[in-house]
Amino acid sequence: MKWSRIVALMLVVVVVGVAGPAVASEDERADEIRESLHDLIEHSEPDVRAAAVVVVGHIGTSEQQERLEEFKHSDHAQERLAAGAALVVAGESGELDFLVEQLLEASSTYAAIQTVSNYLDDDQLLRVVDSAVDEADSGQRRDLFRFLAGQTGALYQSLSARLTDGDTEVRQAAHEAVVYTAGETALDVADGLRGNQNAEIREQALDIVDAVSGRSDLRSSVIELLEQMSGDSEQTVQQRAARMLVKLGEHSGGEVLMGMLSDLDSEERVELVEFLLEYDAQANLDQIKPIIQQVEMADDADRQRERQLLYELAATDSDDAFFAELRELFTSNDIDDRIAAARSLGRTGHGGALELLSRGLGEGRSDIRRYSARGFGHFGDSETLGELRTALTGESDKEIRLELINTVGQIQDVRATQVLRFLVRDRDPDVRLAVVEALDDIGLPESGAALEMLIQDRDMDVKWAAFLSLLRLDADQARGHVTSLFRNPPNTFGHSLDPHAMPRRAREAVYGEILSHNASRVRTTGVEHATAHRDALLPVAREKMLDSDIHEETRRGLVYLIISERDAEDTVRLEQVVADYSDEPAAEVAAWYLARNMEAGFEELFERFASGDDSPMALIGRLALVNLD
Repeated sequence: MKWSRIVALMLVVVVVGVAGPAVASEDERADEIRESLHDLIEHSEPDVRAAAVVVVGHIGTSEQQERLEEFKHSDHAQERLAAGAALVVAGESGELDFLVEQLLEASSTYAAIQTVSNYLDDDQLLRVVDSAVDEADSGQRRDLFRFLAGQTGALYQSLSARLTDGDTEVRQAAHEAVVYTAGETALDVADGLRGNQNAEIREQALDIVDAVSGRSDLRSSVIELLEQMSGDSEQTVQQRAARMLVKLGEHSGGEVLMGMLSDLDSEERVELVEFLLEYDAQANLDQIKPIIQQVEMADDADRQRERQLLYELAATDSDDAFFAELRELFTSNDIDDRIAAARSLGRTGHGGALELLSRGLGEGRSDIRRYSARGFGHFGDSETLGELRTALTGESDKEIRLELINTVGQIQDVRATQVLRFLVRDRDPDVRLAVVEALDDIGLPESGAALEMLIQDRDMDVKWAAFLSLLRLDADQARGHVTSLFRNPPNTFGHSLDPHAMPRRAREAVYGEILSHNASRVRTTGVEHATAHRDALLPVAREKMLDSDIHEETRRGLVYLIISERDAEDTVRLEQVVADYSDEPAAEVAAWYLARNMEAGFEELFERFASGDDSPMALIGRLALVNLD
């Protein structure tokens, strides 16, 4: 390719800066660049031809754009995709269908739509995606919605609009994508769905709320939305919203669920009572007593478990008369009565319950010992630690030992960590894992020393749980283990990390290590997390995008993420990617974006590429210069 005339022209215009007739006008420079496209669309390299085809679509002459039709029949999928995008850019009517066809024939719809996003503006891209979704199969649709989920503005809003689509499969795929990237924007989407007439859609709104319910910064908005939905006319929606409130420790959710108990059948009631007990909901004895009487009148041996659970729930009202009833049951000769009492005494909060539970720890029956051990936990009384340690030392039943460890974890006292430390070398990994969870529950700085020992554990589940616990307890201390822990993290490590719960420095250390990892699976998870939790991880993504240590595919993924923000302040960072990593795919992605949004101040960068050898980067540089003109 003969570029000497253009290079010379640029030297006159840019370097020498001579005024007068020798200086080329903007139109002359554009004509020179268009002229070069005649040869470049015949280039021997498919990627150069593809880039030239797209540039023709943007700035080519009408004669050149007529030739784009030829590339629709290319043997190279890359060129056919480029030709489809070029024809859309050129405004050719009816060519949208061809581009959609190419998208859906690609081996990866996600990769193809990412590539097309390099060439089109948001309005054009939205038309393409909307058309493709209607023709896609389930896998292709999932890729298209996954792409939209990683965007902002109108592109993301187009995804949220699909949440009320008349096609159930389309609606479900959009729902999964929104849940995956749930954040503050998604919460607004959920709020918009809660008034929909379709109960299934209102339930899907709850999925979105659930995905962000653990974020402290969104807690008040989440609770407000859930309280509104706990009054829904559909019981399934109402109950689920109330359950979510209970999980968040909100009494209002428990009140809604308690009111449902009398109308449920035995199996449903058992499940709901177990849920309420798991999250320590507070009952109203007057509501529960009639249900207990109803169950007792049934005189059905199979309903003893339901009776025991109802007694346990009723005990949370802390009624003195009910405690007296439980005390009598605990001394009964009927084993079912004794079990009901053992399960319930701890939840009464009554001082006299500890004496009875202490007797229960020495019982011959394992179920009485187990429920007695659990009962101690509801008190969280540090004065019981000596007795609990003695019980732990002498207990041979594994399930009871685990219950005792959990009970010690409910006691917020330095001495509780000391009780647990003597178990960090126990031979049973389940015991060591229970110790980690108990130390995490205690949450005192003194737990750190024991967790440090458990991070060295030979069992990966124990090691990883100890690290996560230390991360919550003392992020600075945990940062010292990031490199060693992430050498070979568990396959499911991504599910256990919550960047919103980490202090800033811990996020930087953890995700810096992930994004720089030598294993593709780890890096891929890092990019996925950055997309799904962008409001927490964008600062890390912006920094790592410019890091020379990261893999080129990771940089490319981060560039796509940064571009999706459409933040004008990111253009300088994208320029740096183009300048520093011009031989990487990430540079092309960044360059296409900058070329389509060319601003004054980037001329020198693009002139450097425009005057270079025939390459996609050279073509992008030439497009940028014409766009600036």
